[in-house]
Amino acid sequence: CCRYHTWVFKNNFILDAIRANMGQVILYSDIDIRFLGPVAPVVHACMKNNEMCFQKETHHYGYINTGFMAILCSNNTLRFWTDVLQILEETQRQKQAIVYHFLHFLKYDIRWGVFPSTVWSWHFYPLGLGSSSGRDIAVHHASFVAGKANKFAQLRYTRDFMAYSAEPTVRTRAANGTVLSSVRAESVADTLVSGLFRKEVERLVYIL
Repeated sequence: CCRYHTWVFKNNFILDAIRANMGQVILYSDIDIRFLGPVAPVVHACMKNNEMCFQKETHHYGYINTGFMAILCSNNTLRFWTDVLQILEETQRQKQAIVYHFLHFLKYDIRWGVFPSTVWSWHFYPLGLGSSSGRDIAVHHASFVAGKANKFAQLRYTRDFMAYSAEPTVRTRAANGTVLSSVRAESVADTLVSGLFRKEVERLVYIL
């Protein structure tokens, strides 16, 4: 299937990058990523005692997402991703599932960790839905949606939520331009969900 060929391409891309950067830390990123804050400090902190760091798939520590990860280029990580490729080619199993199996069931001899929730995906907690979480997001991975339109909608929504959240208070206006009131930023985020971005968010929620 087409996904299998994509997984093989990505794995070979990682292997080539490791070979070309021995002794260095590289950052692998899927295309549906937006950087919203300083990333280097997050990466360096996570890689201090690890050979690889992954984005968390959920709040549970062990569930990882291979769409955003840091890798120390070494013979050990080269061997790891070579073994992943071998299983991938033999079984056509999803790359992320193979990595998860290696880490948790085979107990592969490699030091790994996960980034904090500042490397964020929608599955952690929905922004603007009565929560003030997410002010410190450094990376947004538009995962858990399918199709370009849905991914762009999620990226736009998160960008605008962060923009509104940057100030402690903002002013809202009625459709005719009349100033209504000065309100907390999280209240505006709730308003956006129920108003301006309602159609975009609804397109996302059903597929989560």
